[in-house]
Order: sequence, then structure tokens, then C-alpha cells
Amino acid sequence: MKRILLSLTLLFFVTFSFSQVPKYLGYVSDHEKIFTPEENIELTNFLMNYEKQTTIEIKVLTIADYDGDIFDFAQETAEKWGIGKKKLDNGMLIVLSKNKGVLRSWSIIFSSSS
Repeated sequence: MKRILLSLTLLFFVTFSFSQVPKYLGYVSDHEKIFTPEENIELTNFLMNYEKQTTIEIKVLTIADYDGDIFDFAQETAEKWGIGKKKLDNGMLIVLSKNKGVLRSWSIIFSSSS
């Protein structure tokens, strides 16, 4: 039993320690250069103003490829980036992957830590 538990623990550690969460670049993490510099600034300003008006935090990520399921990738990325405010449950990550032809929006729900 101890051997199985140890194996599962190691598998969990290896799986999550080698994940490919992209670098956070701001409201718009345009790793694929899909947006022009002007569009990036305009979208960033829109998202910043939207957050100020509503407290809803939305981030955009463009990426060529990702490992595994888009759902899991988006969730892990949003959690590692800390999107949303814990007590308000109000974060969203929009992932665009032009190589996979995928648009995925993932809303992250945070539980209150206190």
C-alpha cells in the first residue's frame, strides 16, 4: 500500500512540476503576436477599465500549442497566474491557440481563504 501511495505521489509531482504554463505578460499575454502593438494596447486598456468598473478580471493568452487538454491547460494557467479575486470568484482566462484552431474561455472560481 505504501508503495502505491508513493508511486501516485511521485506521478502527481512529476505531472505538475513539468507543466508548460506560459509566462505572464500582462492583461494580454500575446505569445503568438496575433495582435498588432496598437491592438494589444487597446485590448489591455479595455480589460483594465472593465476590471475597474466591474471588478471582473479577464486575461487573454495566445499560444501556439499546449500539452494535453485545453480545459486542463487553461485552468492550470489561470490558477498559476492568480487570475481573479479570491473572495469575489471573478476571474476569467481566454486562451487562443492558432495552431490547434482553438478558442477556449475558462472561468476560474476561487474559494475564500478566510
